[in-house]
Amino acid sequence: MDTTNQSRTTMTGTQQHEPISHRIVVAVADRAEVKTNDLPRLYDSIDPDALNAMVEHGGQDLRISFSFAGYEVVVDDDTVHVEQKR
Repeated sequence: MDTTNQSRTTMTGTQQHEPISHRIVVAVADRAEVKTNDLPRLYDSIDPDALNAMVEHGGQDLRISFSFAGYEVVVDDDTVHVEQKR
């Protein structure tokens, strides 16, 4: 499920075949209304491989937050929340 309002985009685990790092890039691109190729490299903000491993093996109480491309990204379990930085 993908829901968007003026301040937040949320993507749930409906795309579980995709790594969380890919879903984050897609969610931020959707929120910024740009193509994924127009964003900076995710690796400049967080290690995508480590992020994928943490989400895959992290359990139910996982919460990760970081800044990426002018947005605050929060990962709760397999849900990605994207908010524009204030």
